[in-house]
Amino acid sequence: MAFESIWLATDLGKEAIGPWAHALRICVASSTDLRVLHVRQGTVPDWTQLPSPRRLLTGWGFVPEDASLDDFAALGIHVRMQALEAEHPVGLLAAMIHVEEPDLLVLGTHRPHGVERLLEGSVGETLARRAPGAALLVPDGARPFVVPDDGTLRLRKILVPAGEAGAQHGIDAALQLLDALGVASAEIVLVYVGAAETAPLLRTPERDGVHWRYVRYADGPIVGRILETATAEDVDLIAMATHGRDSWWDGVWGSRTERVLRDAAVPVLAATIPD
Repeated sequence: MAFESIWLATDLGKEAIGPWAHALRICVASSTDLRVLHVRQGTVPDWTQLPSPRRLLTGWGFVPEDASLDDFAALGIHVRMQALEAEHPVGLLAAMIHVEEPDLLVLGTHRPHGVERLLEGSVGETLARRAPGAALLVPDGARPFVVPDDGTLRLRKILVPAGEAGAQHGIDAALQLLDALGVASAEIVLVYVGAAETAPLLRTPERDGVHWRYVRYADGPIVGRILETATAEDVDLIAMATHGRDSWWDGVWGSRTERVLRDAAVPVLAATIPD
C-alpha cells in the first residue's frame, strides 16, 4: 500500500537538499502529492536553498529540459510549498501533524551534542515523535538512499530490529516504502538480541524480490548491536518501530529510536506504534 499523503518539514538549511530529494523521489515513484512546510519565527524564508522541483525532475530524467505543464501533470503529482510564521514553529508543526495525520513525514535531523543531546535532541526528533504514521529521518551527513544529483535509488538492504515491542510495524513500514518506490529487489535483515526461544513471531511475507535474513546476538546493548550490524551489513536504511518517549529514562536519554538515529550512518524510518 502506497503512502497517500507525504509531508516534508524543512528548515531550509544547508543540509535540506537530502530530505527534499528523498521526499520528492518517493512522491514521483508513487504518484503522490507532496506538501513542503517551512515554519519560521519572524524571518523571510529563502526557498533558493532548495533546488526547484523542475530542476530536480529534469536532472533526474523524469521530464525533458523543455518540459511543459502537461509533462509535469503526467507525473501525477502536485508539490505545494508553504511558509508559515509562528511564535513557536515546532509547536505549530506538531499540531498540524497531529490534526492532519500525514502517512509519511520526511525530516532532516541535526545531530545534537552535549547537554542538547541529553535533554532536547533535534527538532526533527521532536516532530517525528508526533507523527501518527511513519517518519523518514535523514540525519546530517548520513549516506542517502536517494542521490540528490541524479535521483538514483540505492535501497538494496534494510535493517529492522526484531526484538522491539511492536517490531512488526517496522517491517510493515519498510515494505510500504519499498512498494512506494517501486523497488523490485531488496534484502531485509532482522536483528535480534537475546535467546532464540524468546524471539518474537513476526510476519515475513513471501514476496518476489524480497529476501529475509536473521542476525541474532546472544547478548549485548541493543542500540549498539543495531548500529554494529548496520555498519557490518552496509545497509541503506534502518526501519524500526517506536512508541516515542514513554518513560522517565527515555525523557533523559531519548527513545531507542532516537539513540540509533543520532549515530546512524544512514536514514532511519521510524514507524509509530498506535496507542
